[in-house]
Order: sequence, then structure tokens, then C-alpha cells
Amino acid sequence: MGKSSARAESSSKADRKFEKKLEFYAKVRDTVAKKAITKVIFQILFLCLSY
Repeated sequence: MGKSSARAESSSKADRKFEKKLEFYAKVRDTVAKKAITKVIFQILFLCLSY
């Protein structure tokens, strides 16, 4: 009886850990995308200002 609750607890702990990893990598992906967009915008502005 005690083992089944321990398994449920460990699987829910693993699920929480997995969810945290997903959130972290989503934040990283968003940050990288924002930086890439910012870089493109600055390149376009630089080209417009140089003419």
C-alpha cells in the first residue's frame, strides 16, 4: 500500500520536473527568437540610415 503512493508521488514529482524543463526551454526559445528579431530590425535600420 505504501509503495503505490510512493510511486504516485515520484511520478508526480517527475512530471513537475519535466514541466519545469519545458517552461525553461520555452523561455530560452522565446529569448533567442526575440534577439534574432532585434538583430534583423537593427540591420534593416542600419541599411536604411546608410543610404
